Amino acid sequence: MKRLHHIACYVNADEYAHLKEQAAKRHLSLSSHVKGCLLGQHEPLPFTKETKAGKSDVEILLRQSERRIAELTRTKTGEVLDQVAVLAAMLDRFALTMLIHTSEIPQEQRKPAAASGERRHQNWRRAVNNIVKDMALNEAAARDGAVSSLPNAEDSHELGA
Repeated sequence: MKRLHHIACYVNADEYAHLKEQAAKRHLSLSSHVKGCLLGQHEPLPFTKETKAGKSDVEILLRQSERRIAELTRTKTGEVLDQVAVLAAMLDRFALTMLIHTSEIPQEQRKPAAASGERRHQNWRRAVNNIVKDMALNEAAARDGAVSSLPNAEDSHELGA
């Protein structure tokens, strides 16, 4: 059997009325509402003279929503920037490795080498586009409950062709 603990808190009549009003708006008991506020399960509406002096509950909720959206945007933007920094470092390392391990092409072989490079680059881009499309389809399928698959061998062959 779970043991519940009792916590006491003293509030004045105005604070009590405010808490009771907010609990009613959320269709909760006063105890459940206060517990939710304490545990961060929902954000209590602020109790200020300003609330009763002209700011509607909708305005307060809108302001809180905007703040939460801004915080979430900052968090997600930071994550994306971190991933972009990793990709930039990987690309830089790849370019350095390619320059180290490939020799200069003699002048008489540059035109055919450039044509071959262009062809291989186009094949590589096509394969990458196919993989990205497959990933998007797989993400959509996963959202719908289907099993996703890995890129096929044909795409892998095109990457190196």
